[in-house]
Amino acid sequence: MATRFFDIYENERSAKLLPDIYCMANHSISIPIRSVLVKWVAQVHHGLHLLPETFFLSVNYLDRYFSRTWVSFQELQLCGAIAIALAAKYEERRCPRVRDIVTTTYTLDEVRRAESRMLAVLQYDLGWPGPMCFLRIISAVDSVDREAYSLAGTFLRMITIDGRFVGSRASLLAAGAYCLARLILRKGPWVCFPSALGS
Repeated sequence: MATRFFDIYENERSAKLLPDIYCMANHSISIPIRSVLVKWVAQVHHGLHLLPETFFLSVNYLDRYFSRTWVSFQELQLCGAIAIALAAKYEERRCPRVRDIVTTTYTLDEVRRAESRMLAVLQYDLGWPGPMCFLRIISAVDSVDREAYSLAGTFLRMITIDGRFVGSRASLLAAGAYCLARLILRKGPWVCFPSALGS
C-alpha cells in the first residue's frame, strides 16, 4: 500500500513538475546567477520565518519559470519575490506580501503583471511534492530519527542552492540527503526505498 501511494505521488506530480535543465541553459539564467538568486530566496525565507516547504516550492517555481521563458537580469529579484509570495500563498497560513519581500521599488502594476506572467508560464500548476514531503515519508519509515531528519533537511537546502541538482527528482534528493545524514551520524546502514516501504 505504501509503495503504491509513493509511486503514484512521485510519478504523477514530482516528475511532471520538474524544470528542464537543458532549456535553462539556453535562457538567460546561468548556474552561478541562479545560485545567487536562490541564496537570496533562502535569506528572505529565513527572515520571514516561513515553512521549509515554502523555500523548496519557491525554488521549484523559479526553476520551472526560467526553463520556460527568458528573464532579464533586472527582473531576477522580482521573480524571486513573486515565487516566494506564490509559494507562501500555497503553503503558509499567513502570507507575506510581495512588498514585504522586494527591497527595490516596483510599482503595483509591475508586480501584478509579473505574478500573472509567472502563473501563466507555470500553467497555474502550483502543487508539487518537494523533498521535505519525501523526507517525512523516509523518516517515518526509519522510526522518525530526528537527528538524521534535521541534518538531512540542512543537506537538502544546500543541494537546492547548487544548480547541478536542478531537474533531479525530489524523492531521490531526499533519499540521498537522509542516507548521507545517517552515514555522517554513524547510525548504520539504511535500506533505500521503495523496497523499505513494503507493499
